[in-house]
Amino acid sequence: AAAVLLTCSGEPYKYQGEELGYWGSKSGGDEYVRTPVKWTKSGATASAKLGGRVDNAMLTSSISVEAQSSDPSSVLKVYRDFGKAREKYEALATGELGVCSEVSSLPSICAYYRKSANQNILVVHNFGSAAISINFTTAKLDNLILSNGTAAVSDGRLNIGPWSSALFLQ
Repeated sequence: AAAVLLTCSGEPYKYQGEELGYWGSKSGGDEYVRTPVKWTKSGATASAKLGGRVDNAMLTSSISVEAQSSDPSSVLKVYRDFGKAREKYEALATGELGVCSEVSSLPSICAYYRKSANQNILVVHNFGSAAISINFTTAKLDNLILSNGTAAVSDGRLNIGPWSSALFLQ
């Protein structure tokens, strides 16, 4: 979801903690989806200060900034990497969204272009639970600028793992 949010057009907005995988329910009020960030693995939670309006079962050491900063497959890493790409490539930050019709017959694949005056980036997301191999006939796959999960090009085909995304400078 973070890769999609940060590669689509418009300004990305998120609730505090989304970048760490926090969750919440608005049924108890908005404060339940604005849980304070757990910065360190051993850091205390803020439940007492907030009158118990925090789901402490969620705030484990593995969901802390410290733990996720050292985990190469963490939600935080996806937000950081795709956020940096959005800052670096104007096509991701301000470009128009363009259709990539080459994958329209693949139900688990979403692919589109982000185009600016000076750049064109192909964005590919695999929303499926299985890896897939895709043959692009017009898109160039020789300049992979970022991926999460698994993505590799072999014999002109993109092999993209489940729940993975890949960005190619065109």
